[in-house]
Amino acid sequence: MTLHTTDQADAGFDGEVYVLLTGENGETESVLLVSDSIATLAPASSETYVIRASDVGTLRSASVRIVGNKKEKKWHLDRLEVANVPQDGSEPPAPAVFIHRNWVESETVTLTKDLPVVEYKITAVTGSAADAGFDGDIFITINGAEGSTEELKLVLPAAPNAAAGHADNRSTIQPPPSAKPDAAAAAGGPAAAAPAAAASKALAFAAGSTQLLTASSRNVGRINNVTVRLAPSSAEGASTKWFLEALTVTEQTSGIQAVFPHKAYLSSDCASTLYMPSSYTYTVRVKTSDVAGADFDGDLYVVLATWWEESEEQLLSCTRATDGKFARGSTEEFTVKVDNISYVRNVHVRAAAGPDTKSKRWHAASIEVARADYGNDVEHFHVHDWVNVGADKLQVPRTDMATYDLTLFLSPAAPATAINPADLQLWALPVNNPGARPCVWRGDSRRLRVPSSALQ
Repeated sequence: MTLHTTDQADAGFDGEVYVLLTGENGETESVLLVSDSIATLAPASSETYVIRASDVGTLRSASVRIVGNKKEKKWHLDRLEVANVPQDGSEPPAPAVFIHRNWVESETVTLTKDLPVVEYKITAVTGSAADAGFDGDIFITINGAEGSTEELKLVLPAAPNAAAGHADNRSTIQPPPSAKPDAAAAAGGPAAAAPAAAASKALAFAAGSTQLLTASSRNVGRINNVTVRLAPSSAEGASTKWFLEALTVTEQTSGIQAVFPHKAYLSSDCASTLYMPSSYTYTVRVKTSDVAGADFDGDLYVVLATWWEESEEQLLSCTRATDGKFARGSTEEFTVKVDNISYVRNVHVRAAAGPDTKSKRWHAASIEVARADYGNDVEHFHVHDWVNVGADKLQVPRTDMATYDLTLFLSPAAPATAINPADLQLWALPVNNPGARPCVWRGDSRRLRVPSSALQ
Protein backbone atom coordinates (compact mmCIF):
# COMPACT_ATOMS: atom_id res chain seq x y z
CA MET A 1 0.00 0.00 0.00
CA THR A 2 1.28 3.42 -0.98
CA LEU A 3 -0.17 6.56 0.61
CA HIS A 4 0.22 9.76 -1.39
CA THR A 5 -0.25 13.07 0.43
CA THR A 6 -1.12 16.18 -1.59
CA ASP A 7 1.31 19.08 -1.86
CA GLN A 8 -0.81 21.56 0.10
CA ALA A 9 1.18 23.35 2.77
CA ASP A 10 -0.97 21.97 5.62
CA ALA A 11 -1.70 18.58 4.00
CA GLY A 12 0.56 16.50 6.27
CA PHE A 13 -0.51 14.33 9.17
CA ASP A 14 1.13 12.96 12.30
CA GLY A 15 -1.15 10.31 13.78
CA GLU A 16 -2.59 6.85 13.20
CA VAL A 17 -3.92 5.74 9.78
CA TYR A 18 -6.12 2.63 9.40
CA VAL A 19 -7.08 1.05 6.06
CA LEU A 20 -9.74 -1.60 5.32
CA LEU A 21 -9.98 -3.19 1.87
CA THR A 22 -13.20 -4.51 0.32
CA GLY A 23 -13.24 -6.93 -2.62
CA GLU A 24 -15.48 -9.39 -4.39
CA ASN A 25 -14.77 -12.03 -1.70
CA GLY A 26 -15.35 -9.88 1.38
CA GLU A 27 -13.22 -7.46 3.36
CA THR A 28 -10.00 -7.40 5.39
CA GLU A 29 -9.60 -6.36 8.99
CA SER A 30 -8.94 -2.68 9.60
CA VAL A 31 -5.12 -2.53 9.43
CA LEU A 32 -2.99 0.06 11.24
CA LEU A 33 -0.54 1.43 8.65
CA VAL A 34 0.90 4.52 10.31
CA SER A 35 1.50 5.09 13.99
CA ASP A 36 2.14 8.56 15.38
CA SER A 37 5.25 7.18 17.07
CA ILE A 38 6.75 5.89 13.80
CA ALA A 39 6.39 8.37 10.97
CA THR A 40 4.88 11.62 9.77
CA LEU A 41 3.05 11.90 6.44
CA ALA A 42 4.55 15.07 5.04
CA PRO A 43 3.06 17.19 2.24
CA ALA A 44 3.84 15.84 -1.26
CA SER A 45 5.19 12.58 0.25
CA SER A 46 4.60 8.96 -0.75
CA GLU A 47 4.96 6.22 1.85
CA THR A 48 4.78 2.49 1.05
CA TYR A 49 3.80 -0.25 3.51
CA VAL A 50 3.59 -4.05 3.21
CA ILE A 51 0.79 -5.81 5.10
CA ARG A 52 -0.55 -9.35 5.31
CA ALA A 53 -4.33 -9.70 5.11
CA SER A 54 -7.13 -11.89 3.79
CA ASP A 55 -7.26 -12.30 0.02
CA VAL A 56 -10.49 -10.49 -0.84
CA GLY A 57 -10.16 -10.99 -4.59
CA THR A 58 -10.63 -8.11 -7.01
CA LEU A 59 -10.55 -4.88 -5.01
CA ARG A 60 -13.58 -2.61 -5.13
CA SER A 61 -13.13 0.00 -2.42
CA ALA A 62 -10.88 1.07 0.43
CA SER A 63 -11.93 2.67 3.72
CA VAL A 64 -9.50 5.07 5.44
CA ARG A 65 -9.76 6.18 9.05
CA ILE A 66 -7.40 8.42 11.03
CA VAL A 67 -6.83 9.04 14.71
CA GLY A 68 -5.16 12.42 15.16
CA ASN A 69 -3.01 13.66 18.01
CA LYS A 70 -3.50 16.90 19.84
CA LYS A 71 -2.03 18.95 16.98
CA GLU A 72 -3.02 17.02 13.85
CA LYS A 73 -6.77 16.48 13.31
CA LYS A 74 -6.96 16.06 9.54
CA TRP A 75 -4.95 14.86 6.56
CA HIS A 76 -5.21 15.80 2.87
CA LEU A 77 -4.99 12.47 1.02
CA ASP A 78 -4.26 12.50 -2.69
CA ARG A 79 -4.62 8.78 -3.42
CA LEU A 80 -4.07 5.25 -2.15
CA GLU A 81 -2.45 2.59 -4.34
CA VAL A 82 -2.78 -1.12 -3.51
CA ALA A 83 -1.07 -4.06 -5.22
CA ASN A 84 -1.39 -7.74 -4.36
CA VAL A 85 2.13 -9.13 -3.87
CA PRO A 86 2.54 -12.48 -5.72
CA GLN A 87 3.63 -15.38 -3.51
CA ASP A 88 6.14 -16.64 -6.10
CA GLY A 89 8.24 -13.48 -5.90
CA SER A 90 7.33 -12.23 -9.38
CA GLU A 91 6.56 -8.61 -10.15
CA PRO A 92 3.23 -7.45 -8.67
CA PRO A 93 0.47 -6.46 -11.08
CA ALA A 94 -0.52 -2.87 -11.71
CA PRO A 95 -1.93 -1.41 -8.50
CA ALA A 96 -5.53 -0.52 -7.88
CA VAL A 97 -5.75 3.26 -7.48
CA PHE A 98 -8.20 4.94 -5.10
CA ILE A 99 -8.25 8.70 -5.71
CA HIS A 100 -9.52 11.08 -2.99
CA ARG A 101 -7.79 14.50 -3.27
CA ASN A 102 -9.65 15.76 -0.26
CA TRP A 103 -9.50 15.92 3.51
CA VAL A 104 -9.73 12.88 5.76
CA GLU A 105 -10.99 13.91 9.19
CA SER A 106 -12.72 12.15 12.07
CA GLU A 107 -15.18 10.18 9.91
CA THR A 108 -14.19 7.05 7.96
CA VAL A 109 -13.80 7.81 4.26
CA THR A 110 -14.64 5.15 1.66
CA LEU A 111 -12.74 5.46 -1.61
CA THR A 112 -13.93 3.81 -4.81
CA LYS A 113 -11.44 2.50 -7.33
CA ASP A 114 -10.37 4.86 -10.08
CA LEU A 115 -11.61 3.28 -13.30
CA PRO A 116 -11.52 4.48 -16.90
CA VAL A 117 -14.71 5.91 -18.36
CA VAL A 118 -16.35 3.81 -21.06
CA GLU A 119 -19.54 3.90 -23.11
CA TYR A 120 -22.35 1.48 -22.29
CA LYS A 121 -25.12 0.57 -24.72
CA ILE A 122 -28.35 -0.36 -22.96
CA THR A 123 -31.29 -2.08 -24.65
CA ALA A 124 -34.60 -2.07 -22.76
CA VAL A 125 -37.47 -4.23 -24.05
CA THR A 126 -40.90 -3.44 -22.63
CA GLY A 127 -43.59 -6.14 -22.49
CA SER A 128 -46.55 -6.09 -24.85
CA ALA A 129 -49.38 -6.07 -22.28
CA ALA A 130 -51.64 -3.02 -22.38
CA ASP A 131 -50.40 -1.74 -19.00
CA ALA A 132 -46.74 -2.69 -19.52
CA GLY A 133 -45.48 0.81 -20.32
CA PHE A 134 -43.96 3.40 -18.00
CA ASP A 135 -43.76 7.19 -18.35
CA GLY A 136 -41.49 8.13 -15.46
CA ASP A 137 -37.74 8.10 -15.06
CA ILE A 138 -35.74 4.88 -14.97
CA PHE A 139 -32.35 4.68 -13.25
CA ILE A 140 -29.89 1.79 -13.35
CA THR A 141 -26.67 0.95 -11.53
CA ILE A 142 -24.30 -1.49 -13.24
CA ASN A 143 -22.48 -3.71 -10.75
CA GLY A 144 -19.36 -5.53 -11.89
CA ALA A 145 -16.20 -7.29 -10.76
CA GLU A 146 -14.30 -4.00 -10.45
CA GLY A 147 -17.04 -2.04 -8.68
CA SER A 148 -20.25 -0.20 -9.53
CA THR A 149 -21.20 2.72 -11.72
CA GLU A 150 -23.01 5.71 -10.32
CA GLU A 151 -26.78 5.61 -10.76
CA LEU A 152 -27.46 6.25 -14.47
CA LYS A 153 -30.66 7.81 -15.77
CA LEU A 154 -31.99 6.20 -18.94
CA VAL A 155 -32.67 9.20 -21.17
CA LEU A 156 -34.45 8.59 -24.43
CA PRO A 157 -33.07 10.23 -27.59
CA ALA A 158 -34.43 13.66 -28.48
CA ALA A 159 -37.62 13.67 -30.52
CA PRO A 160 -36.88 14.33 -34.24
CA ASN A 161 -39.14 17.40 -34.31
CA ALA A 162 -37.82 18.94 -31.09
CA ALA A 163 -36.65 22.53 -31.47
CA ALA A 164 -32.90 23.12 -31.54
CA GLY A 165 -31.52 23.47 -28.06
CA HIS A 166 -34.68 21.94 -26.54
CA ALA A 167 -34.05 18.22 -26.63
CA ASP A 168 -37.07 16.28 -25.48
CA ASN A 169 -36.67 12.72 -24.19
CA ARG A 170 -40.40 12.09 -24.29
CA SER A 171 -42.64 11.22 -27.20
CA THR A 172 -44.54 14.16 -28.56
CA ILE A 173 -48.18 14.76 -27.67
CA GLN A 174 -50.42 13.81 -30.55
CA PRO A 175 -54.15 14.38 -30.94
CA PRO A 176 -56.24 11.24 -31.10
CA PRO A 177 -56.72 9.83 -34.65
CA SER A 178 -60.43 10.71 -34.62
CA ALA A 179 -59.83 14.42 -33.93
CA LYS A 180 -61.01 16.80 -36.65
CA PRO A 181 -59.49 20.22 -37.45
CA ASP A 182 -61.55 23.12 -36.13
CA ALA A 183 -63.12 25.74 -38.32
CA ALA A 184 -60.32 28.27 -37.85
CA ALA A 185 -57.73 25.80 -38.96
CA ALA A 186 -59.84 24.81 -41.96
CA ALA A 187 -60.00 28.48 -43.00
CA GLY A 188 -56.25 28.81 -42.77
CA GLY A 189 -56.19 30.50 -39.36
CA PRO A 190 -54.49 29.25 -36.21
CA ALA A 191 -56.04 26.17 -34.72
CA ALA A 192 -57.63 26.38 -31.30
CA ALA A 193 -55.77 24.64 -28.50
CA ALA A 194 -57.02 21.11 -27.98
CA PRO A 195 -58.45 20.30 -24.56
CA ALA A 196 -56.06 18.42 -22.32
CA ALA A 197 -58.43 15.49 -22.18
CA ALA A 198 -58.32 15.21 -25.95
CA ALA A 199 -54.56 14.82 -26.08
CA SER A 200 -53.08 11.34 -25.97
CA LYS A 201 -49.52 11.21 -24.67
CA ALA A 202 -47.46 8.21 -25.67
CA LEU A 203 -45.54 6.55 -22.85
CA ALA A 204 -41.78 7.06 -22.82
CA PHE A 205 -41.25 3.31 -22.45
CA ALA A 206 -44.34 2.18 -24.36
CA ALA A 207 -45.79 -1.32 -24.40
CA GLY A 208 -44.09 -3.51 -26.98
CA SER A 209 -41.25 -1.03 -27.57
CA THR A 210 -37.48 -1.58 -27.66
CA GLN A 211 -35.35 1.37 -26.58
CA LEU A 212 -31.64 1.72 -27.42
CA LEU A 213 -29.78 4.03 -25.05
CA THR A 214 -26.19 4.94 -24.26
CA ALA A 215 -24.48 6.09 -21.08
CA SER A 216 -20.90 6.96 -20.11
CA SER A 217 -19.58 5.73 -16.78
CA ARG A 218 -16.78 3.88 -14.99
CA ASN A 219 -15.64 0.57 -16.46
CA VAL A 220 -16.76 -1.98 -13.86
CA GLY A 221 -15.25 -4.93 -15.74
CA ARG A 222 -17.21 -8.17 -15.88
CA ILE A 223 -20.88 -7.28 -15.36
CA ASN A 224 -22.51 -9.21 -12.52
CA ASN A 225 -25.93 -7.63 -12.05
CA VAL A 226 -27.94 -4.45 -12.58
CA THR A 227 -30.02 -2.52 -10.05
CA VAL A 228 -33.11 -0.77 -11.49
CA ARG A 229 -35.08 2.01 -9.80
CA LEU A 230 -38.30 3.61 -11.08
CA ALA A 231 -39.32 7.22 -10.38
CA PRO A 232 -42.97 7.72 -11.44
CA SER A 233 -44.12 10.84 -13.23
CA SER A 234 -45.90 13.43 -11.08
CA ALA A 235 -48.81 13.50 -13.52
CA GLU A 236 -52.16 12.34 -12.20
CA GLY A 237 -52.78 8.67 -12.94
CA ALA A 238 -49.17 8.06 -13.99
CA SER A 239 -48.03 4.44 -14.02
CA THR A 240 -46.09 3.15 -11.02
CA LYS A 241 -44.90 -0.10 -12.57
CA TRP A 242 -43.09 -1.23 -15.70
CA PHE A 243 -43.18 -4.65 -17.34
CA LEU A 244 -39.58 -5.30 -18.31
CA GLU A 245 -39.17 -8.11 -20.80
CA ALA A 246 -35.36 -7.94 -20.85
CA LEU A 247 -32.46 -5.56 -20.31
CA THR A 248 -29.16 -5.88 -22.17
CA VAL A 249 -25.99 -4.00 -21.18
CA THR A 250 -23.00 -3.89 -23.54
CA GLU A 251 -19.64 -2.25 -22.78
CA GLN A 252 -18.78 -0.79 -26.16
CA THR A 253 -14.96 -0.91 -26.02
CA SER A 254 -14.46 -4.56 -25.03
CA GLY A 255 -17.81 -5.89 -26.26
CA ILE A 256 -18.58 -7.40 -22.84
CA GLN A 257 -22.33 -8.03 -22.79
CA ALA A 258 -24.78 -9.09 -20.12
CA VAL A 259 -28.40 -10.07 -20.79
CA PHE A 260 -30.97 -9.85 -17.99
CA PRO A 261 -34.29 -11.48 -18.93
CA HIS A 262 -36.96 -10.47 -16.42
CA LYS A 263 -40.46 -11.02 -17.90
CA ALA A 264 -42.18 -9.41 -14.94
CA TYR A 265 -43.27 -6.08 -13.52
CA LEU A 266 -40.89 -3.74 -11.72
CA SER A 267 -42.46 -1.49 -9.09
CA SER A 268 -41.59 2.05 -8.07
CA ASP A 269 -41.98 0.99 -4.42
CA CYS A 270 -38.41 -0.32 -4.25
CA ALA A 271 -35.33 -0.87 -6.37
CA SER A 272 -34.86 -4.31 -7.98
CA THR A 273 -31.62 -6.14 -8.75
CA LEU A 274 -31.57 -8.21 -11.94
CA TYR A 275 -29.24 -11.17 -12.37
CA MET A 276 -28.13 -13.03 -15.46
CA PRO A 277 -29.64 -16.49 -15.83
CA SER A 278 -27.48 -19.35 -14.59
CA SER A 279 -27.40 -22.72 -16.32
CA TYR A 280 -27.92 -25.87 -14.28
CA THR A 281 -27.61 -29.48 -15.36
CA TYR A 282 -30.17 -31.95 -14.05
CA THR A 283 -30.61 -35.69 -14.15
CA VAL A 284 -34.28 -36.50 -14.76
CA ARG A 285 -35.43 -40.04 -14.00
CA VAL A 286 -38.85 -41.01 -15.36
CA LYS A 287 -40.56 -44.05 -13.86
CA THR A 288 -43.37 -45.77 -15.74
CA SER A 289 -46.03 -47.49 -13.61
CA ASP A 290 -46.27 -51.27 -13.44
CA VAL A 291 -49.89 -51.44 -14.57
CA ALA A 292 -51.53 -52.81 -17.70
CA GLY A 293 -51.18 -50.47 -20.68
CA ALA A 294 -48.76 -48.16 -18.89
CA ASP A 295 -46.01 -48.23 -21.54
CA PHE A 296 -45.65 -45.41 -24.06
CA ASP A 297 -43.88 -45.14 -27.42
CA GLY A 298 -44.19 -41.38 -27.92
CA ASP A 299 -42.23 -38.40 -26.62
CA LEU A 300 -42.44 -36.77 -23.22
CA TYR A 301 -41.88 -33.07 -22.53
CA VAL A 302 -41.11 -31.68 -19.08
CA VAL A 303 -40.88 -28.17 -17.67
CA LEU A 304 -38.90 -27.63 -14.47
CA ALA A 305 -40.34 -24.84 -12.37
CA THR A 306 -39.67 -23.01 -9.16
CA TRP A 307 -42.11 -20.67 -7.41
CA TRP A 308 -41.28 -17.69 -9.64
CA GLU A 309 -39.85 -19.05 -12.89
CA GLU A 310 -40.20 -21.88 -15.40
CA SER A 311 -37.63 -23.47 -17.68
CA GLU A 312 -38.07 -23.97 -21.39
CA GLU A 313 -39.84 -27.21 -22.28
CA GLN A 314 -37.38 -30.12 -22.44
CA LEU A 315 -37.81 -33.12 -24.74
CA LEU A 316 -37.40 -36.61 -23.24
CA SER A 317 -37.35 -38.65 -26.43
CA CYS A 318 -38.53 -42.25 -26.41
CA THR A 319 -35.77 -43.09 -28.92
CA ARG A 320 -33.29 -42.60 -26.09
CA ALA A 321 -35.22 -44.95 -23.81
CA THR A 322 -34.74 -48.71 -23.50
CA ASP A 323 -36.25 -50.58 -26.49
CA GLY A 324 -37.33 -47.24 -27.94
CA LYS A 325 -40.21 -46.73 -25.55
CA PHE A 326 -41.09 -46.02 -21.94
CA ALA A 327 -41.75 -49.62 -20.96
CA ARG A 328 -44.04 -50.79 -18.19
CA GLY A 329 -42.24 -50.76 -14.84
CA SER A 330 -39.07 -49.19 -16.30
CA THR A 331 -36.97 -46.23 -15.20
CA GLU A 332 -35.39 -44.05 -17.90
CA GLU A 333 -32.72 -41.44 -17.16
CA PHE A 334 -32.10 -38.21 -19.09
CA THR A 335 -29.78 -35.21 -18.72
CA VAL A 336 -31.17 -31.73 -19.33
CA LYS A 337 -29.66 -28.26 -19.01
CA VAL A 338 -31.91 -25.34 -18.11
CA ASP A 339 -31.44 -21.67 -17.32
CA ASN A 340 -32.32 -19.78 -14.15
CA ILE A 341 -33.99 -22.65 -12.32
CA SER A 342 -32.04 -23.64 -9.23
CA TYR A 343 -34.58 -25.19 -6.83
CA VAL A 344 -37.19 -27.26 -8.63
CA ARG A 345 -40.55 -27.22 -6.87
CA ASN A 346 -42.91 -28.26 -9.68
CA VAL A 347 -42.68 -30.41 -12.79
CA HIS A 348 -45.05 -30.03 -15.74
CA VAL A 349 -45.22 -33.10 -17.97
CA ARG A 350 -46.82 -33.52 -21.41
CA ALA A 351 -47.12 -36.55 -23.72
CA ALA A 352 -46.85 -36.09 -27.48
CA ALA A 353 -47.18 -38.49 -30.40
CA GLY A 354 -44.34 -39.05 -32.85
CA PRO A 355 -44.64 -40.24 -36.48
CA ASP A 356 -44.91 -43.91 -35.44
CA THR A 357 -46.60 -43.53 -32.05
CA LYS A 358 -49.38 -46.00 -31.35
CA SER A 359 -49.93 -45.33 -27.65
CA LYS A 360 -52.73 -42.97 -26.69
CA ARG A 361 -51.60 -42.41 -23.11
CA TRP A 362 -48.85 -43.10 -20.58
CA HIS A 363 -49.15 -44.03 -16.92
CA ALA A 364 -46.52 -42.19 -14.92
CA ALA A 365 -45.42 -43.51 -11.54
CA SER A 366 -43.02 -40.72 -10.57
CA ILE A 367 -40.36 -38.29 -11.75
CA GLU A 368 -37.11 -37.67 -9.91
CA VAL A 369 -34.95 -34.59 -10.50
CA ALA A 370 -31.36 -34.29 -9.25
CA ARG A 371 -29.05 -31.33 -9.79
CA ALA A 372 -25.67 -32.52 -11.04
CA ASP A 373 -23.67 -30.31 -8.68
CA TYR A 374 -25.77 -31.25 -5.64
CA GLY A 375 -24.76 -34.91 -5.45
CA ASN A 376 -27.53 -37.09 -4.08
CA ASP A 377 -29.98 -34.27 -3.39
CA VAL A 378 -33.00 -35.67 -5.26
CA GLU A 379 -36.42 -34.04 -5.57
CA HIS A 380 -39.33 -36.47 -5.87
CA PHE A 381 -42.53 -35.86 -7.83
CA HIS A 382 -45.11 -38.62 -7.38
CA VAL A 383 -47.58 -38.77 -10.27
CA HIS A 384 -49.44 -42.13 -10.27
CA ASP A 385 -51.77 -40.97 -13.01
CA TRP A 386 -52.47 -41.21 -16.72
CA VAL A 387 -51.00 -38.60 -19.06
CA ASN A 388 -53.00 -38.49 -22.29
CA VAL A 389 -51.44 -37.67 -25.66
CA GLY A 390 -52.30 -34.13 -26.74
CA ALA A 391 -53.71 -33.13 -23.35
CA ASP A 392 -52.61 -30.08 -21.36
CA LYS A 393 -49.52 -30.31 -19.22
CA LEU A 394 -49.98 -32.21 -15.98
CA GLN A 395 -48.59 -30.13 -13.12
CA VAL A 396 -46.96 -32.20 -10.38
CA PRO A 397 -45.85 -30.57 -7.09
CA ARG A 398 -42.77 -31.72 -5.25
CA THR A 399 -43.35 -34.60 -2.84
CA ASP A 400 -41.76 -34.27 0.59
CA MET A 401 -39.94 -37.51 1.40
CA ALA A 402 -39.00 -38.90 4.81
CA THR A 403 -37.72 -42.20 6.20
CA TYR A 404 -40.00 -44.05 8.62
CA ASP A 405 -39.69 -47.00 10.94
CA LEU A 406 -42.73 -49.21 10.45
CA THR A 407 -44.00 -51.56 13.15
CA LEU A 408 -46.92 -53.97 12.77
CA PHE A 409 -48.67 -54.83 16.03
CA LEU A 410 -50.89 -57.87 16.49
CA SER A 411 -53.24 -58.01 19.44
CA PRO A 412 -52.26 -60.75 21.98
CA ALA A 413 -55.90 -61.78 22.09
CA ALA A 414 -56.03 -62.48 18.38
CA PRO A 415 -56.75 -66.13 17.46
CA ALA A 416 -53.87 -68.07 15.97
CA THR A 417 -55.75 -69.31 12.91
CA ALA A 418 -57.81 -66.35 11.68
CA ILE A 419 -56.73 -62.70 11.90
CA ASN A 420 -59.41 -60.07 12.38
CA PRO A 421 -58.44 -56.65 10.90
CA ALA A 422 -59.47 -55.06 14.20
CA ASP A 423 -56.56 -56.87 15.87
CA LEU A 424 -53.93 -55.13 13.68
CA GLN A 425 -52.14 -51.80 14.07
CA LEU A 426 -49.42 -50.27 11.91
CA TRP A 427 -47.18 -47.63 13.50
CA ALA A 428 -45.02 -45.26 11.42
CA LEU A 429 -42.37 -43.16 13.19
CA PRO A 430 -40.10 -40.66 11.35
CA VAL A 431 -36.50 -41.78 11.75
CA ASN A 432 -35.00 -38.28 11.85
CA ASN A 433 -37.60 -36.91 14.24
CA PRO A 434 -37.80 -39.34 17.18
CA GLY A 435 -39.78 -36.87 19.27
CA ALA A 436 -42.67 -36.87 16.81
CA ARG A 437 -45.88 -38.74 17.56
CA PRO A 438 -46.25 -41.85 15.40
CA CYS A 439 -48.92 -42.21 12.74
CA VAL A 440 -51.17 -45.14 13.63
CA TRP A 441 -53.39 -47.11 11.27
CA ARG A 442 -55.93 -49.42 12.88
CA GLY A 443 -57.54 -52.26 11.04
CA ASP A 444 -61.01 -51.17 12.04
CA SER A 445 -60.64 -47.63 10.77
CA ARG A 446 -58.35 -47.84 7.74
CA ARG A 447 -57.70 -50.53 5.22
CA LEU A 448 -54.58 -52.62 5.72
CA ARG A 449 -53.20 -54.85 3.00
CA VAL A 450 -50.76 -57.20 4.68
CA PRO A 451 -49.56 -60.39 2.92
CA SER A 452 -50.09 -63.50 5.04
CA SER A 453 -46.36 -64.18 4.96
CA ALA A 454 -45.76 -60.92 6.85
CA LEU A 455 -47.68 -62.36 9.82
CA GLN A 456 -45.43 -65.40 10.24
